[in-house]
Amino acid sequence: TYSVPSEGAWSVVQFGDYVIATNGSDPVQYYNLASPTTFLDLPGTPPSGVVAAVVGDFLAFGNTDDYGPRSVVWSGINNSEYWTPGNRGSDYQLFPEGGEVLGIAGFEGGAVVFQDNVIREMTVNLSSPFIFNFRKTDETRTIVAPRSIVRAGGGIFFLTLEGFFRYGQPSVPIGNERVDRFFQSDADFNALWQAQGAADPVNKVVYWRYKSVNGGSDTTTDRVLIYNYLLDKWSIANVELSWIFPSTTPGETLESLDALGFTLDTFPTPFDSRLFAGGTPLIGGFDASYRLVFFNGSPLEATLQTGDTALAFPRRAFVNGFRPITDASTVYGNVAVRDRHGASRVWGNEALIQSTGVVPARANGRLHRFEVRVPAGTEWSHIHGIEPNATPGGNR
Repeated sequence: TYSVPSEGAWSVVQFGDYVIATNGSDPVQYYNLASPTTFLDLPGTPPSGVVAAVVGDFLAFGNTDDYGPRSVVWSGINNSEYWTPGNRGSDYQLFPEGGEVLGIAGFEGGAVVFQDNVIREMTVNLSSPFIFNFRKTDETRTIVAPRSIVRAGGGIFFLTLEGFFRYGQPSVPIGNERVDRFFQSDADFNALWQAQGAADPVNKVVYWRYKSVNGGSDTTTDRVLIYNYLLDKWSIANVELSWIFPSTTPGETLESLDALGFTLDTFPTPFDSRLFAGGTPLIGGFDASYRLVFFNGSPLEATLQTGDTALAFPRRAFVNGFRPITDASTVYGNVAVRDRHGASRVWGNEALIQSTGVVPARANGRLHRFEVRVPAGTEWSHIHGIEPNATPGGNR
């Protein structure tokens, strides 16, 4: 009988042995990992919040039904069932401006609170009767996707009206001149409430799923932007999802293959996969049919392009092939040419890499763009670039 708002979602955290879920509408729910039965109403008088977070030794809710959309409320210290303000460390904070609280990124010493138009730091101060100190750190960002806020690798990443940022003082743009303009043209801004981020702790990347203007549905998204925060590089995948989250694998044994509907010959996952260990962190999600999935299947098709480059400036150049620098065993390549930046590109015919490691081509022009395509199912780990085989041509 839950009544999640049409554009809302559950916000779920673990606090001690409790898995606690809130949606801003129904009573706060908890699931006891020590004696699991089912989800029940959390004891005490907790306010129902739109977002939940663990802040130091406190459970916190933001945007609550008791105190309003600009509120942050926290429990008694180490007690998720105690909510009497002014006692045992429990209290609340009402912000006079900044809009509703959209997200709380908690950590051991405090949290970062994201409102519509203000970002604040929430710092533990147990020597003060107020428990937490609050201060504004950024009044220049407009958060457009509440569930885009992700903690990963010691940083906090989020989506604003201007693009993607890493939190700081000031916050640092990570998508400027790379993905921001693409996202603004590709995303369905009427469905930004569906945009959601999650961190992959193993591969050191953040995933953001979103609905494009030409895909997805009222319950699913069709695009995933992928940001490697160590390499500061981006990628994209076309995957239909209804949710994405950091997960751990359930343990599996060879004896359980029958229950999964597979045999030794048909099981799709390598037997040295982390899937069998259980409890190993990885990225997971739910697909369009709400089935639990992990991103550990065979590789999808990958397509990479260079920018336009003048190989013999100011003269034309003739390219009769190029060598992809990759460990992929099967690669297809193509070359596009144009004589000026304002002209349309003319692509040649795609060709398979030869045994010599060269993709044959015939492309004559002033500007060349190279494309590499790795077919689905091909195992590979890197593509560092290409080496063109080009000779200068004439000026006309």
